[in-house]
Amino acid sequence: MANLLQRLFKRNASLENPSTPLNASTLGNFAISSAGVSVNIDNALSVSPIWRAVRILGETIATIPVKIYRQEGNIKTEDRSHPLYYLFNIEPNRLYGAFNFWETVTLHVALHGNSYILIRKNRETAQPRLFEILEPSEIEVVKISPTQLQYRNKKTGQSFTHREVLHFSNTSKNGLI
Repeated sequence: MANLLQRLFKRNASLENPSTPLNASTLGNFAISSAGVSVNIDNALSVSPIWRAVRILGETIATIPVKIYRQEGNIKTEDRSHPLYYLFNIEPNRLYGAFNFWETVTLHVALHGNSYILIRKNRETAQPRLFEILEPSEIEVVKISPTQLQYRNKKTGQSFTHREVLHFSNTSKNGLI
């Protein structure tokens, strides 16, 4: 019976099965392929169809504008003067323009299953001043209450509240990670 379950699980979780997601957990589970080759995100991206699929997805998402609206009474109008409009659509930080930023966020979601963006705020005004992309493999998500998550950087030991992080996740079993 155990052998039958192992064979069924192995067949359904195979990277040859198109329904198996290509993310850190599946690549981690298949560290050595049946051909004896070590598989990780970096060398998966060296496979042209994987690279092209992720690039098309990232470039497509990166071209979609993020609209910010102001509501006055029952009337909603787009607000291009809002500080978040600039961060989302022009320059999230000094390292990235918006296109490269969203392309990277999409790559993280597609290959790692999650993307984490730290919201850095102005100390005086508490307004967001830049977005910083966090390395998904370094982040641990901890549910600290039924309605709150905490994000811990395993490398630096820093912790961030759910109010400090934009978290984009792929499909998951628990809806969180």
